[in-house]
Amino acid sequence: MKKIKSFLPKEIFIITVFLILLSTLLSGSSQAATIKEWNNDSIYIAGDRVSRDGIIYEAAWWTQGEDPAKQADEWGVWRLVNETTPKPEQRPETGKTDTPKETNTGKTTGSKDKQTGLSRHVITGYWQNFDNGAKCLKISDVPKEYNLIAVAFAEQCPIPGKVTFQLDETLCQRLGGYNKKQFIKDIKSARKKGQHVIISVGGENGTVSVTNAKEAKLFVNSIYKLMKEYGFDGVDIDLEHGINARYMAKALRMLSKKAGKSLVITIAPQTLDMQNKETEYFKLALKIKDILTIANTQYYNSGSMLGADGKVYSQGNADFLAALASIQLENGLRPDQIGIGVPASVKGAGSGYVPPSVVNKALNCLAKGKSTGSYKPKKKYKKLRGIMCWSVNWDADNGYKFLKKTAPVVASLP
Repeated sequence: MKKIKSFLPKEIFIITVFLILLSTLLSGSSQAATIKEWNNDSIYIAGDRVSRDGIIYEAAWWTQGEDPAKQADEWGVWRLVNETTPKPEQRPETGKTDTPKETNTGKTTGSKDKQTGLSRHVITGYWQNFDNGAKCLKISDVPKEYNLIAVAFAEQCPIPGKVTFQLDETLCQRLGGYNKKQFIKDIKSARKKGQHVIISVGGENGTVSVTNAKEAKLFVNSIYKLMKEYGFDGVDIDLEHGINARYMAKALRMLSKKAGKSLVITIAPQTLDMQNKETEYFKLALKIKDILTIANTQYYNSGSMLGADGKVYSQGNADFLAALASIQLENGLRPDQIGIGVPASVKGAGSGYVPPSVVNKALNCLAKGKSTGSYKPKKKYKKLRGIMCWSVNWDADNGYKFLKKTAPVVASLP
């Protein structure tokens, strides 16, 4: 085919290019003009957009006084809105795209959750807002390998559905006068280290009622208030005395709409709560599957239970952990939503403690198909999210043996 000569004069071509460039610049300026300039004293939450020196930024979580121009890096609270992500390089000879290669840690480039900013693999640690004999810690004391910190616990007010939180006086005294201002500052510092901090509701002794629309609304408003007040990135539901799946799901959806897509939502059901899809906790998990971040089931204090293969497994070994976790994996939840919850030390639970090596064995069984002994999963569940431990304080009390042994294995998961 003959090449057709262009009859467009050189001058017209130059003018056309100039007009296109001018239109692009004016479009960007117009967008920036409709967004308010960043203010040092204003509070911003996930999804809020600001203009700073003509550049548009979006908040990844609650923030106040953090300059977008200085906090828009990999771990920062701000994200550049007009920054485009390079597309995968295409190989002309095949037309296929190159995918990120794994490093020796098992992590991949761009492996963070696009919505929450959480790492591909997560180690959740509960931070105790009380003194029960475990080592007392400030939030700033929590090792960065615990990339999700659950503050335990928010409690119900006399008004059903409404929850409240304040630092425990005894704990503050043990820590030499720890106070609310330092606590909030520590949460900000944790974010800079790549950690997320959420507020956990309930616990062993906590009962929070969310059984109707009114209570659901009170729950949402009070949690959202705590998020803005302290800078929490989300909420953990750890209700061990009954839960109403219908109204808790309604509440969490309202909270998600209010707080934005970066909201972290985790649940911490007991083993019995996730035995089948008819339990209220399992119903809740499936109802909010599209916004649920992680289900960290507590595989302790439970005795013997049925595994995914219908066989009975006794707690305290890798077979138990893998067989019970597989129930969720085979009944609707994604691998990236599954965390294996265990005690950090013998003192962390009444029963069910397993050494870190056993936890690692269960992780490799589920994610890599390696045998745990008698249980073999139906397939490899790649992208398994990680583990949860009760608690960071008990781990610290034991010289962080749990974290030191499990962190490398969690990082190496596919």
